[in-house]
Amino acid sequence: MAKQDRWAESPFQRLWHRLGLGPEPHASADVAGVAETLAARRALLARLAALLIDHDLPITPFTLVMAHDCVTGANPRLAELLIQRIGAGLPVDLAWLEQALRHPAQDLAAEQLVTLLCHVRESLTAFDRSTHGAMQASGDFADSLQAHLGEMAKAGADKALVRSLAEATRAMLAQAGQLHAELAASRKRTAELQSTLEQVQRVADEDHLTGLANRRAFERQFAQALETARATAAPLCLGVVDIDHFKRINDRHGHTAGDRVLKVVAETLGVLREAGCIVGRIGGEEFGVLFPGRSPGQALALLNSARARMAERRLINRTTDVPFGPVTFSGGIADAIACGDLESALTAADGALYAAKGGGRNRVMLTDRAWPVTR
Repeated sequence: MAKQDRWAESPFQRLWHRLGLGPEPHASADVAGVAETLAARRALLARLAALLIDHDLPITPFTLVMAHDCVTGANPRLAELLIQRIGAGLPVDLAWLEQALRHPAQDLAAEQLVTLLCHVRESLTAFDRSTHGAMQASGDFADSLQAHLGEMAKAGADKALVRSLAEATRAMLAQAGQLHAELAASRKRTAELQSTLEQVQRVADEDHLTGLANRRAFERQFAQALETARATAAPLCLGVVDIDHFKRINDRHGHTAGDRVLKVVAETLGVLREAGCIVGRIGGEEFGVLFPGRSPGQALALLNSARARMAERRLINRTTDVPFGPVTFSGGIADAIACGDLESALTAADGALYAAKGGGRNRVMLTDRAWPVTR
């Protein structure tokens, strides 16, 4: 294999081409064109470097591609989110980048699958209604035939004609009965299929680790809750929760122990569902909570009560018998009605969350208000 072929197949060269840089121009090319190409590349590299350095991001293939897609507009959605993030004065770190890029192809396919499941369930519901109506009609028809058969039996005229009509009526009654039985069987199969589809959709909407709603399901629930709140003029708040020093937990105790911590926090937040809240896991160690019908102050009090319960627990690594120490979380609350949509509400709640982190962690904040840490 030629040297040039080996270079073209190397991972670094693929990244180089992905960034639109490519190999140096050939020496025989037009001098002015070469100079222009080199100047454009240097300018692009300078912009990529400025983005990474300004936000203290490591120089890795992931961050280079991210920076390229933002600077060149190759990923308009990511570029827009980055502008909003910077405009809000919030940090641009690796954790946020991973969340901002949370809609890979498989998520899109899963979303399409869930949408298809919804359509199939709607079709089955419509079919079940039609089948139920047909069953009622066939039953009414059979009752009517039975009544006419009785009337014909009472009629004394032309016994041959009555007998012929009675036989035809009995045949029609048998057919109606068979149709009724077939419709009943169809309704039973439809109910079984609907039950299976509901189970499949529950699995598709569920976070495999915590059992809470996953991000896709949580976003759909937010849209439904927002529509209901607007229709009823009721308040709606969004809370974002992040486990404090979660990376430290994983580094010290391992990812298996970290998964257990995620489950415990999920259980603690899950208690809020008894108050009518909606809870989901929307990121690695990040959770979302919807508070339908609750004002920001009421949402703050509910989330803070869960925070206090979590702070009181003492967890031990079952593998090593080493205590985790206090496991706490911080939270931010946003008024979803005032924000108007999910992205704006998440940005606002994230801002309050980062303020809570900056204020010492283990606290919940709403704009410039903090609920003090209590043990």
